[in-house]
Amino acid sequence: MSERIKEKIGEELYNQILTKGLKSSDFDLLDGFVPRSRLNEVNDKLSVANKSIKTYEDKVKATEKLLADSEEFKTKYTSLSEKYEKDLAGKDEAMANISKKYHVETALLKEGARHISLLSKEIDFGKLSIEGDNVLGLNDTIKSLKKEYPDFFTVKTANANGTKGTKGTNDKETNPDEIDWDKKLEALI
Repeated sequence: MSERIKEKIGEELYNQILTKGLKSSDFDLLDGFVPRSRLNEVNDKLSVANKSIKTYEDKVKATEKLLADSEEFKTKYTSLSEKYEKDLAGKDEAMANISKKYHVETALLKEGARHISLLSKEIDFGKLSIEGDNVLGLNDTIKSLKKEYPDFFTVKTANANGTKGTKGTNDKETNPDEIDWDKKLEALI
């Protein structure tokens, strides 16, 4: 260590100090000496660095929190998006069912159906599908309803005297002008 001091102060000054009675071990104590100004300068830089580190650590924590919140929002967005798609599909299906119901009721009226609301309850709308303005499977459904519930359908016929009347599928005349009401009244009493 005394060799470093010797290099710093020079050999001549070093020899003069040794002649005054100081030992080289005394110089070793001064070897680790740092001037106060240098110490304060390094301490200031260290405290600035520590503050910067603390600031960066806080920013990292804030960023991690934002990322966690972002993940939470992504999850919420995904679930809401899926719910929206399901709701939209449900609404589309409901609109399709309303359209199917309208087409079914119109077709039943054309076929001379009575008690359309009762007949509509017997139809499985899931088996029907809409293509343009047509309902696929409707004709087969109406044919099966006519077979199952013949009394719910009337058939328009032309009478021999040229008047039009309605005839039920049970082959009994239902034209009110041709019914003998007196006989019906006696039968009820």
